[in-house]
Amino acid sequence: METAVVRRCRSPGSDVTSAIKRSERGPHCRIREEGTVFVEDRAITDEQLDTALAIHSRHSRVLVRADKVPRLERFVVIVDRIRGLGFQEVSLEVMKS
Repeated sequence: METAVVRRCRSPGSDVTSAIKRSERGPHCRIREEGTVFVEDRAITDEQLDTALAIHSRHSRVLVRADKVPRLERFVVIVDRIRGLGFQEVSLEVMKS
């Protein structure tokens, strides 16, 4: 199994970037091939995404993993919602078969 990692980074001059600790572990989200979303290994509905991420610092990195490539629209919706909650560093990891 191969793993392709795509990272969306903040601009180097950003004052928020300097506040982020490299060792800080943020929440992990996973989108399964059929579209089910998990946060920290717990299946959630779309309505629960905001609540599940509310306890995490907005300066932490969020890792979004996808089994294979789910429907692109589903993937984009989840990533956009996470960014809309104020998380600025969102890493994307797609598992290829």
